[in-house]
Amino acid sequence: MNHFLEMFGSEGSAAIVAASIALVGVLLSALISSLIARKSNYITAVTTERSKWIDKLRHNLSEFAGSAAYLFHKMQTTDNYATLPEHDELVQTLEKLEALIRLQLNPFGAIDKNIITLVDKTARFADKQTDQKFLKTHSLLILHAQWLLKEEWETIKVESVGILRGLWYRGKRDWRSSLYQQF
Repeated sequence: MNHFLEMFGSEGSAAIVAASIALVGVLLSALISSLIARKSNYITAVTTERSKWIDKLRHNLSEFAGSAAYLFHKMQTTDNYATLPEHDELVQTLEKLEALIRLQLNPFGAIDKNIITLVDKTARFADKQTDQKFLKTHSLLILHAQWLLKEEWETIKVESVGILRGLWYRGKRDWRSSLYQQF
């Protein structure tokens, strides 16, 4: 190596060292840019899919809650509604939506578990003629769904911001979690 550097003299050696340093800098810059772009693409993909999931869950929950309320209303106002074909179709719709909602939720999450329980109770109480428990269960289902949807929206915000702002959002998330426990 020394013989190589001696061939170019001190000025040539300095140029070779400078070019080598520049080459290493360019390679490191390209590597770092690639890693940042890959992480950015991952975050974008995850937040996009989470947003789609939230919209689909919101739609399924509202469809379920609305159908259950309609079934309850019809059971209250229409004699022998349980014997009509419309009743069977509505019950089938509720059962399908209940399965979809269960599949969309995390069975280990606190809010999710509560929603799963409330979905089951709401469907059962809606199909009874005189069971006034439906109104309370239906209302609780909506409230718990609001908590979950807000929590998921906040999770999207945490995923899309930098580390320092993410710490701030995580603190807010812990605070909301304690509020949910009180709820």
